[in-house]
Amino acid sequence: MQNKIDILERLISYTQDSVNGYREAADLVRKDDPGLSGLFEDRLRHREPILDHLRMRLRALDADNDALTSDGTAAGYLHQIFMKFRAAFGNNRKAALAEVERGEKMLIEAFEDARKNAEPELATVISEFLDSIRMDEQSVESMRKSA
Repeated sequence: MQNKIDILERLISYTQDSVNGYREAADLVRKDDPGLSGLFEDRLRHREPILDHLRMRLRALDADNDALTSDGTAAGYLHQIFMKFRAAFGNNRKAALAEVERGEKMLIEAFEDARKNAEPELATVISEFLDSIRMDEQSVESMRKSA
């Protein structure tokens, strides 16, 4: 079993990537597709309470941990740059949906891995968050397929 602190640090970083990705995607399509931008902002609001809860748990274990102020991972940052690059050469809507979906799949994988390695109490919390993340990913996947 992984250390609780390690698990929370990783989930915080990946969840911050999701928040940043939704924010970037909303900005990318705001002008051309305000409805989709609003949807991305709504999903962003789904992620923020998860991020706050994970940070609260980490703060209780390690109040001075650097992950409490994490800006996300380097991979997440590169993913956001790729989303902008891809949109520059094509349809902003399709690019944003495809990259958000890809980011959500990465987030799901991180939460599934964490759940496998967490003690039962933390695994239960992770499972609850995972259900919400999966529903959001399925919604984005459906939109991408119909775009």
